[in-house]
Amino acid sequence: VEATAAGAAPTESKAKGTKRKRLPPASEDAAERPPPSKKERKGQLVSATTPKEVAALPPPPADVREVWMTNLPVIVSEKDLYAAYEELGWEAITKVKWMQRTHAAGTSFRRCAYVTFATPDLARRACTLDVEIKGKKPKLELTNPHHVHKSLELFTQGWPTQITDKQVHEAFLLLGLTGITAIRWLPKKGNRLSCFLDFDSKEARDKVLQGGTLQYKGRTVLVQKPLNTLPSDQRTAADRSAKSCELFLDPCFKAMTNDIIQTHYESTLGPDTVVTVRRWQNRGWVVFKTHELALQASKMKPPRNPGKEQVLVRWRLNAK
Repeated sequence: VEATAAGAAPTESKAKGTKRKRLPPASEDAAERPPPSKKERKGQLVSATTPKEVAALPPPPADVREVWMTNLPVIVSEKDLYAAYEELGWEAITKVKWMQRTHAAGTSFRRCAYVTFATPDLARRACTLDVEIKGKKPKLELTNPHHVHKSLELFTQGWPTQITDKQVHEAFLLLGLTGITAIRWLPKKGNRLSCFLDFDSKEARDKVLQGGTLQYKGRTVLVQKPLNTLPSDQRTAADRSAKSCELFLDPCFKAMTNDIIQTHYESTLGPDTVVTVRRWQNRGWVVFKTHELALQASKMKPPRNPGKEQVLVRWRLNAK
């Protein structure tokens, strides 16, 4: 092959028509080097950022590697999360704990999850990335690990149906109990009877848990640990024990209010024997303090639906 006019001999790659990969000039200063490409970063953990990016990150909590992720698509998998945050490294995400949500029809779907990263720095960086998963932008929040979060939670039931969050805070303040950070009502639609309470410390939660019950405007509010904080065997036993204190009423029309049901049973069994009454459509569940009280109530004549005297309420005692 003859030399070109410039005096440089063409390389073999040029003769074949392929492009030569241009390399950046060697530099001793690492700051002048271009950032590694996405292909070069793949397969390794990326934990270092520029000083400007580090200054823009939120202050890190002490060794928090778990992120609470919401606003996810209805149909999503772990592979979708790994693909969205692959620039952090393929080993950045170490664990995904899905939180199932249920439609009224009974089908479950995924909309939020606890995502654990390999390092606290990766968790902080994930909160600053602008990514999309199947057209939706997830919302990320640094949070305590799932088991720590559950240790600061209590479940309460038996509140008046029209109570507000402010009244719940005032009810605990009157007893000298503070530290409530969040209130989540169940169910989300309909009357407010049961809710989860989040506390800022375990000491504040244990102080509320000591009494076991709370008196509010003549009603007895039951306070207990959530069942999902117990081991599986204890959870099953606790669930059976709770079901053994319930009396099932069907049909239970709107005209037969909770006050009518509560007065019917407490006039015979005594005051404060009914903890709460749960309603769903034309069915009701009367929760008593003990299994023995539920047995006594099952032997009583059931209440009648007002205006429909010919229709008796069928009752069934939940098996222990």
